[in-house]
Amino acid sequence: MSRSRVLCSSFVALVAMLGLAAPAAAQDSALRIATLEHGAWPETVAALEADTTAQGTAVRVVVFDEGGHLAPCGRYALTFDDAGTRAFSVGACDPTTNATALTLASRTSLFSHDGPVPRPLAIRMFATEVRLGDASGGAAMTGGAALDCSVGVRPYLDDLEHGGVVYLGPDRYEVRPRDTSVRVDTAESNWSLHARASASMTIQYDVIERATGAVVLSDQATLTCGDVPRPPTSAASTPSVMAAVAPTPSESRADHVVVLQGTDMPQIAEVVGVVDVHEPVGDEATALRMVRERAAQMGADAVIGVQFHHGEGGPTHLSGLAVRFVTLRTAS
Repeated sequence: MSRSRVLCSSFVALVAMLGLAAPAAAQDSALRIATLEHGAWPETVAALEADTTAQGTAVRVVVFDEGGHLAPCGRYALTFDDAGTRAFSVGACDPTTNATALTLASRTSLFSHDGPVPRPLAIRMFATEVRLGDASGGAAMTGGAALDCSVGVRPYLDDLEHGGVVYLGPDRYEVRPRDTSVRVDTAESNWSLHARASASMTIQYDVIERATGAVVLSDQATLTCGDVPRPPTSAASTPSVMAAVAPTPSESRADHVVVLQGTDMPQIAEVVGVVDVHEPVGDEATALRMVRERAAQMGADAVIGVQFHHGEGGPTHLSGLAVRFVTLRTAS
């Protein structure tokens, strides 16, 4: 006869034995405990105590609920009284039989030694039903967009001896914002100041000579940024700032480029580049026209922070930051 058939026959016999042993005092709770080898738990303990060679013997424990159904692995837990804890070690549950392996690790713990003759103990095992629950849920996904706004700066010093200006480059100087939350990115000939802010933010910074650590220039730049679409702007409501519009056939794009000495704008803008123009003394109008034309060629809508330097005996120098207006769109 194969082992599987023997196991099946023993299991059927065990169920029948449990039906007869139901009134036993040791198993009067809702859950009933037995072993595949010896039947009810009291008979199993008695058999191990009567066998002097039982040390290390393994038995397989099964648990039945109040309806006589076999409890599956994971739905019950086994514990002992103090003597049983010392006597047995609990192994894994076999999902094919739903039986938990139990090994007699200390046979002497099955007996009391308080008299001249060892007295067999009634070892008590407890089966606890494990109840499972499930719940799911959580907060809804939320989020937004962190605005990372930037403004480009190209600091310079006036050359009073020779006239004109001398630009300060990253090779010899560094730009250090006074607000530590402002990030500085270095380009080949200028710097970009980045901040997460809405509306307008004035950034104060120092230009420091690397070799000496001396502050050679202190200045400020205004960063304009927002997280809403820019409002429509008209010449009547804001005379100093005009929205870029498509030129008519008799106009050029340069005619619509705005030139500002300041940096405050109600529109959101991104930096395109730096515009520099040198023209003969007294021809400021031509210089302004060239500033607009060069900004238009760069695709800019405005030139902000324009600086006028009137040289004596030299050219008039105009410089500024070309920017392009940005329209933010909200997701529908």
